[in-house]
Amino acid sequence: MSRPTWGSPGHAQYDFRTDSHTTPTLQMLDALVQATFDDDVFREDTSTQQLEAAVAQMAGCEDACFALTGTMANQIALRVLFEQPPYSLLTDKRAHIVNFEAGGTAYLTGAMIQAVMPANNLYLTLEDIQPRAIITDDVQKAPTKVISLENTAHGAITPLAEMRRICTWARKHEIRLHLDGARLFQTVAAGAGTMRDYCSLFDTVILDFSKNLGAPIGTMVLGTRALITRARRIRKALGGGLRPTGVITVMMRAAIDENFGWEGRGERADGLRASHRMAKRLGNEWQQRKGKLTRDVETNIVWLDIRSAGYSADAFAEVGARYGVKLDGPRLVIHYQINEDAVQRLLLIFDECLVAGRARL
Repeated sequence: MSRPTWGSPGHAQYDFRTDSHTTPTLQMLDALVQATFDDDVFREDTSTQQLEAAVAQMAGCEDACFALTGTMANQIALRVLFEQPPYSLLTDKRAHIVNFEAGGTAYLTGAMIQAVMPANNLYLTLEDIQPRAIITDDVQKAPTKVISLENTAHGAITPLAEMRRICTWARKHEIRLHLDGARLFQTVAAGAGTMRDYCSLFDTVILDFSKNLGAPIGTMVLGTRALITRARRIRKALGGGLRPTGVITVMMRAAIDENFGWEGRGERADGLRASHRMAKRLGNEWQQRKGKLTRDVETNIVWLDIRSAGYSADAFAEVGARYGVKLDGPRLVIHYQINEDAVQRLLLIFDECLVAGRARL
């Protein structure tokens, strides 16, 4: 495989593990020439301030602040929302903040985690939340003070109407709301709503620019001016107060210019929509070979039932490695730099796993 360079996908075109494994485009390289090199902690970096203002406007929020990673952004947002303990956080049992952020939510906020498995196996509904939320004056309990949702949730779109139901109910009970929107761009590109439709429902939102938009790094935390002022202080405490952030934020801006658009409707999201079509194609190819899916394909993630085909995650990844394709267990994540040759290699893997039936558990 070729070594990745600016404007060349390199190994990313054969990597189905995550959509953050893309390489920067030539437009992002060109943007670096325009970057400012001032101090973001002092709020003096023009490139960063312009991006924050533009993203906040697109999402219909008062303010935004840059963060290095999605994990940092989530932890900043959650710490901002929690005030006086004791308190609980209610979220999906499979949520990123529960499983893939090194336990940060527990030790940075001190919150008790209420991890709920959705009854529909896709996304949380109000019916999942109501009986489990702790709303009581009982001094023995830690009341639910924040509900955190994801969209997409492992590739599944939480319908806008369902999120409105949850948020309306939560407001009545003075519960704050956070949206892990790391892949919200995918939701909007699929036509499920606009950025404003979703972001306006929540107290805090995070948006990840390295997942499928192609920026090499960078996330935004959005909310009210008061919350974002607090977020900047917490970001500093976590070591995220960078100085010349313009070299990063200009590439984030280029990613929106190139791969999404600024109207908040995904008017330039052809690459995202192409990844959705490719994901559905791969899901169909797996099923045509008598394979099973554990979930329907809605956006850019395909969930293969490799266990019913007789494969462990490691065994499936080993088959992929022989074909020069990087796999991570049953999850295929499609991004805009996956090429047709990678698809054809993957179909050969499907043939070996489902037709030849080798490498059993």
